[in-house]
Amino acid sequence: MIFTPSRMGRATLDRIAKDKTNGILHHVMVVGLVAICCATVVSAAMGSIAGSDARGDDFELLNAIKALQDTIRADPGQAENYLALADLYMSSSPRDVEAAVITLQTLLDIHPDSSDAYLRLATAEILLGHQKAAVRALEGHRRLTTGS
Repeated sequence: MIFTPSRMGRATLDRIAKDKTNGILHHVMVVGLVAICCATVVSAAMGSIAGSDARGDDFELLNAIKALQDTIRADPGQAENYLALADLYMSSSPRDVEAAVITLQTLLDIHPDSSDAYLRLATAEILLGHQKAAVRALEGHRRLTTGS
């Protein structure tokens, strides 16, 4: 299942966007765009073919997740592997979004200067309905990109 902004919970996005006290309207739009990009990249990487067997797609996705987990175990310092794994988790099922959050938090422990990790974390938190956590992730991204 690929997440799109409509599956993120339009009401959640609207509530966050209207919260002007946090000044995050711009960041919410960025998160929506990141979610679209992540879904597109993952779909292309998985080679989704219209009309293909759903069980085959699930098997390929699980194999891709396992391969990235193995790669991270072998070389835990590469940020792009964590980002790719989080993207795969977010593209698979709603229950795997929590695994994406854990993956991104682990990445931020290792590379606290990863602005991409903060944006993906905000997207994952929105998917889970965790507004305050999404705002904290967006604030982390803002601190990195603006220095404030």
